[in-house]
Amino acid sequence: MNLKFLTYTFFLFIFLISCNRNSNTNHISKDGMVFIEGGTFLMGAGDDESREDEFPSHVVEVSSFWMDISEVTNKQFRQFVDETGYITTAERKINWEEIKEFVPPGTPKPHDSLLEPASLVFQEVKTDNLQNYSNWWSLIRNANWKQPFGPGSDIINKDDYPVVHVSWEDAVAYCSWSGKRLPTEAEFEYAIRSGKKNTKYSWGNEGIEENQFKANSWNGNFPSLNTNKDKFYYSAPVGSFSPNDYGIHDLAGNVWEWCSDWYHSNYYSMIGDKKIKDRKLKNIIVSEESKFWKFISKKKFVDSNRIKLDEKLLKNYYKNNGYYNVKIYSSFAQLIDSNNFELVFNISAGEKFKFNNITLDIPKGFSKDNFKEISKTMNKLKGKTYSINRIDKILKEIDKIVIQKQFEFINASYSETLGAKNIDLNIKLSESRKEYVEKINILGNYITNESVIRNEIISDEGDPYNEILFKKSMQFNPETLRIFLFFR
Repeated sequence: MNLKFLTYTFFLFIFLISCNRNSNTNHISKDGMVFIEGGTFLMGAGDDESREDEFPSHVVEVSSFWMDISEVTNKQFRQFVDETGYITTAERKINWEEIKEFVPPGTPKPHDSLLEPASLVFQEVKTDNLQNYSNWWSLIRNANWKQPFGPGSDIINKDDYPVVHVSWEDAVAYCSWSGKRLPTEAEFEYAIRSGKKNTKYSWGNEGIEENQFKANSWNGNFPSLNTNKDKFYYSAPVGSFSPNDYGIHDLAGNVWEWCSDWYHSNYYSMIGDKKIKDRKLKNIIVSEESKFWKFISKKKFVDSNRIKLDEKLLKNYYKNNGYYNVKIYSSFAQLIDSNNFELVFNISAGEKFKFNNITLDIPKGFSKDNFKEISKTMNKLKGKTYSINRIDKILKEIDKIVIQKQFEFINASYSETLGAKNIDLNIKLSESRKEYVEKINILGNYITNESVIRNEIISDEGDPYNEILFKKSMQFNPETLRIFLFFR
């Protein structure tokens, strides 16, 4: 969204997912929440006033969900703290032994006075440099949600004000306690737009001061003078301004929002990379919806190795569909309730590539005529969508031709040259050392007769060693089976 008004810290905006897809339930309030019917919308920037990292605008589909009608208040957060004894990030004693792992080796321990809990507080200041945020954001020791401006400040008589000085970790903890979760950025923007198309702000295209104030913002010369026209110098009590068409307050202005997914400067283009449908990608990864809780320990940790495998599988799938420069900017599990997580992948597919020039390098001393079949096979790739699987298939065909021509000591490899949207492929045939198999030992076989396995091995003792044939022989074997070759 275009409207990014600054105040002095963050607020929580949380909601529950609902499985109810009945359109007749749209906008029905329930326990301070509102039901929002899912659908598709145009996410991201659409005008000249937008930030560069809000482009490009793109179609996004969002499922139905419940959302709080206002920010989380001091009163609500206090209840969470009182019941759980939770200590926020800004209140925790700093442990040098923990943080020194994240600084360059040999960094000396700072003075104890510099290891006190602290948080950022906005301070009015005269400056011409609006690119240096540190001019108006100061790190104040012992500033936290109970003392928003540091020691001496408090939140007495401010129960209905949004809670501030809350980290993403704090927000997730609160959500877990309340049985809710943070929204994705797509869901948040969907709620902001409330069914409107291509509007600048959550309420429409009117300026913030037209007719009546639409949100709490800085009035005057930022960051040196706030004229206080909207009657709130810093944050405002929740619900002080008119809600949007969904009945939700303060979707712009007042304080900043936390979302479940991590921000990246290419976030919008990532969301817009719907080159491959979600349902196909969900079939690729090993983690399963509705069964994901099986992989969570009692301490509510997610199997990181499984997520890493999912990342690898997704990248391979994209690459095999032409997206050579695919990037996975983040992947994480978001706690929904005591038993369930939501797994989120932020993917940027990039441009789709095709094979362009295909060239062949042959070993010295060999005639090109010997490899006419290989050249013909290689040309099948030209103009086709880039795919690692396609390259592997061609290499296997080349292996067959090499074996048929009895070039036992020739191996095939390849290299790629990246263009704007094309990839040049070079396949190189090279001679390997002439070695012969002296002995074959098989270890780890406890299932079948050894003779059965030896019959499956294409190479035999005394034969010239050919890597291609050896790999073919290994394809049938289980992971526990090991074959040792001794050469002479």
